[in-house]
Amino acid sequence: MVRFELDIPEARRVSVTGTFNDWKPRATRLAFIGGTKWFKDLLLAPGRYEYRFVVNGEWVDPPNAKAYVPNPYGGRNAVVEV
Repeated sequence: MVRFELDIPEARRVSVTGTFNDWKPRATRLAFIGGTKWFKDLLLAPGRYEYRFVVNGEWVDPPNAKAYVPNPYGGRNAVVEV
């Protein structure tokens, strides 16, 4: 189980997107848990996954990832290994 968490003010809609859901920005929504915190637990098969958050329609770098790789759009994707 992998927990994706984000602490971000003024968010109305938060999703996680990545190689595990074909980069579909609305496929995996996070649950609001109060204040400025959001989360989603996903059961992922063993492997390496790249991901980013989408907040209010804008792509956001995961601030607490352990590793990052450059993406083809001049930004960076976070990396999680299961």
